[in-house]
Amino acid sequence: MQGNGEGQGIIAREVGGLWVINCSIHNFEDAIRLEYSSHSHFEANNVSDNAFSGITLWEFSNSNYMKDNHANRNDYGFYVIHSENNVFQDNMACNNTYEDISCESYQVDLGGNKCNPLWPLTECANSLVCQPGCGDG
Repeated sequence: MQGNGEGQGIIAREVGGLWVINCSIHNFEDAIRLEYSSHSHFEANNVSDNAFSGITLWEFSNSNYMKDNHANRNDYGFYVIHSENNVFQDNMACNNTYEDISCESYQVDLGGNKCNPLWPLTECANSLVCQPGCGDG
């Protein structure tokens, strides 16, 4: 899915149980944005080259699962604010302008990700686990 640099590729408001698998979403403000949405699953998506973020979890988007997603060359790879108990597993976030994974929330599991924590003093820094592996993204 190719955008024009504005809006969202996929936006979900007040929904649960959404599954997004094997999508390529480029050139939007946010490739994927959840607002007040929980219990969704995002796997094997390429959400790169967006103006703001690859995947945004906004305001009470809790208990979502992110696995094997590539979020590269955005302002933020993954942007999480006021959302809890989300699981990030084996994602790759590289070469994002500000942060690869920005957490302004408490997170339960952020293990096995490949990222460059450019700003490691975020609220989830103690639980953020980044493995070496970022290359050209």
